[in-house]
Amino acid sequence: MDLVCCACHCDHIGSYRIATHDPHLGIRGHSPVVWVDGALSETPIPVLACRLMPYGENKLMKHLNHTHTRHHVDNTWRIVLNVCVVLCLSGLSTAGANNLCAGLSSYTIHPLIGGDRMDLCRLPARALLVVNTASECGLTPQYGSLEKLHQRFKARGLQIVGIPSNDFGSQEPRKNAEIGAFCQINYGVTFPVAEKLTVPIPSDPLFARLMATSKEAPSWNFHKYLITPDGKVTSFSSMLDPISPRFIQAVESALIGMR
Repeated sequence: MDLVCCACHCDHIGSYRIATHDPHLGIRGHSPVVWVDGALSETPIPVLACRLMPYGENKLMKHLNHTHTRHHVDNTWRIVLNVCVVLCLSGLSTAGANNLCAGLSSYTIHPLIGGDRMDLCRLPARALLVVNTASECGLTPQYGSLEKLHQRFKARGLQIVGIPSNDFGSQEPRKNAEIGAFCQINYGVTFPVAEKLTVPIPSDPLFARLMATSKEAPSWNFHKYLITPDGKVTSFSSMLDPISPRFIQAVESALIGMR
């Protein structure tokens, strides 16, 4: 989590402002503590910030209560700080409820290449790009474009997943092992490519959800769905190349919107 969660929420309600990091009150390395001050008192209040998720509510409240006593925080500060923590935990809970499957609770794939078993709905990504692929299609070179897109945006939080399907023109006749080898040998693919669908695209739970949300169904191979954790699904036609300026701009906008 990049944001200073509690301090950020408190700043939103006008009670606190972030002052500085305190090196003396860290919670083991990656969970720094920041000092905030505000209009009600000059007493500095340490507030857990960044990566709160590993700490449960009880542990977090216990730490804060201990900190309150240690710094002689009065009742007014205690109330305000507790409200801040509740807001923060509430925000984390809401964020956790969002996923990259447009509300579908779970969708697990076993990639032929590009990773281990994964639940696409629970990926730690800022955006997910789902593409129905095929290896004997005139648009198959888009595998190469998708790999270029992957290399360009993976560090910024874009997750690309290809899902092979034989729906259109029977252009994915290969077996799973052959599909994986084909993608790697011909296009150097490193992003996850799932096992070939065993049901028609409209019957697949993920594609059915994406179709219903975007109001658009794939009409050919290499249809693209760009999904963000807030539930937004944007649909792009098969003919639009993944490294075209229009598509690059859409990805940029999606990633910026999820910061």
